[in-house]
Amino acid sequence: MKHKLLTIGDNCFDITIKGKFKFESDKNFIPENYKALPAGTGVNFAAAFGVFFGESYYFTPISKDSFGNEIKQFLIANNVKLLGKETDKNTALIIAIVNNTGERSTFALLKNASYEDISFKEFEKIKEGFDAIYISCGICTTQKVQREILKIAEEAKLNRIKVFFDPQIRIGKDIPGFLNSAIQLSEISDIIFANSEELKAMDIPQEGFIVDKKGEKGAVVFYNSKRISVKGIKVNVADTTGAGDIFNAAFLSEILSDKTIAESLKFANYAAALSITKKGVYIPKRSDVEKFIEKTK
Repeated sequence: MKHKLLTIGDNCFDITIKGKFKFESDKNFIPENYKALPAGTGVNFAAAFGVFFGESYYFTPISKDSFGNEIKQFLIANNVKLLGKETDKNTALIIAIVNNTGERSTFALLKNASYEDISFKEFEKIKEGFDAIYISCGICTTQKVQREILKIAEEAKLNRIKVFFDPQIRIGKDIPGFLNSAIQLSEISDIIFANSEELKAMDIPQEGFIVDKKGEKGAVVFYNSKRISVKGIKVNVADTTGAGDIFNAAFLSEILSDKTIAESLKFANYAAALSITKKGVYIPKRSDVEKFIEKTK
């Protein structure tokens, strides 16, 4: 059976500026080292799933602005079909300023963001034909969005659509209603992707189907009272951005291709390790991951 998975999660644009900065009154800077790239946990996952699985569907609304157009082009280039509506709201911007000592100040411009137009009613129109949805709680930055996402997850469950969930507590721990929404969504989900701190914050026991990501220490799956683990893989780290989203996409691409949990965990572990060897969100091809596995045996 060919599975169809729909991604629901945030989209934004990351602008990272690096240089020798010291804030001074009326001082202008012209940095030479900067990058501006499509981003967001939903976008990263959808693109990675498209690369590993061959097709992917993205439901979250995307802005009509120039940043939104680049996000759309990025997704389409990675085998993603866009099912969400276009919106006049802004693309969320994440601006990070990093000085020469590595200190970072981040400004999250989330007001009136495009993904706030996520709609349960729109989901009802397109849910037929999908047997799985992936929800990144990175989208849950307002209480309105939290309500819509919860209704979507509940409707999916009623229609026997599997729900895969990443709580992204680091993004929203200080946002009103975020943690409670993550807890409610976790109770509905068939697979939860998290780390030990998130599981503790949500007070989730190691039951059900939980993928505990441990970064450089590997990962553990708890399923039906079983514990399946893999060790971390040593690589030269260039950039860890998006590695968790790539891990999730790689794991689900294997599970939905009828691979065992152990096989899926292994592939995801190697895919995530390979992804951090280059700067930016690097999504390796399946063939590159397979070669990497053979090389590091």
